[in-house]
Amino acid sequence: MNIIYVDKPEATIDICNGTLKIDDRKIPLLLIDTVVFNTNANLAIKTILKLTNEGISIALCRSEQYAIIHGAKAKNSELKAAQYEALNNALFIAKYLVTEKIIRHSNSLRRYAIDLKAQRAIKDADLAESIEALRGIEGAFARQYFCEYFTLIDRGLHNGARVKRPPTDPANATLSYLYSLFYNLLSIRLLTNGFELGIAYLHAPFRAHNALASDLMELFRHTINEKVVALFADKILNKEDFAKKEGVYLRSDARKRLYPIIKDFWLTLESQIAIEIARLRKIICDTNRERSF
Repeated sequence: MNIIYVDKPEATIDICNGTLKIDDRKIPLLLIDTVVFNTNANLAIKTILKLTNEGISIALCRSEQYAIIHGAKAKNSELKAAQYEALNNALFIAKYLVTEKIIRHSNSLRRYAIDLKAQRAIKDADLAESIEALRGIEGAFARQYFCEYFTLIDRGLHNGARVKRPPTDPANATLSYLYSLFYNLLSIRLLTNGFELGIAYLHAPFRAHNALASDLMELFRHTINEKVVALFADKILNKEDFAKKEGVYLRSDARKRLYPIIKDFWLTLESQIAIEIARLRKIICDTNRERSF
């Protein structure tokens, strides 16, 4: 998938002769899947409709607020039907997600010479007899993981445990911020590939929760965690970049400074995202074929 990021303030956006015009820059529409706006832009309704009619999604990002504009035409109805059918074997798919999460998080910490000895968690996940039991195993592993993970970040930046809603320290605030950004990026990718975001296998849908994006997130959290370690280790972020107000949050000037770095980080993950989405589709469809025999 090709994602175009527009971060130039007040850029003029138009479509002409099958190309997207961003000021003086021209990009063929055939090469675009998603346009992400991270700043104010001159975007007319007719341009929005032209983009969505071409099957191009639009993501609007401002501070910690996000919106996705997607065409109203039905897309990949057979995939959505396959997602529904695969709910009959949700435990199998959820085990794949949790097992992969455990393996990838363990391998990630091993790069820092930390051995989680995760074989027991992997075995327990394989033997789990329900989604609830599997979530419990995943939760226990996550607590063990973060106990070791936070040793990689300066002690003055965290309280030694994962805290959210709201985050209470700079390290947790950065984790939550990047998780939120990535969750929205995965939501866009899944939508444009025809998935129904509310049909998931590990996470339960709730109100506006894009549960399938959260499912897929489990395969990437370790990579985001490593990026957070680097942001503090390289002094890109420090305590002064955070404000406290019913929780701890990144200041707006820090978010602006961080955005180009995050954008480059997302781009390095594009090929892996495509691979994981294709793998998820195959698992869903293969699960249904196996049940039909």
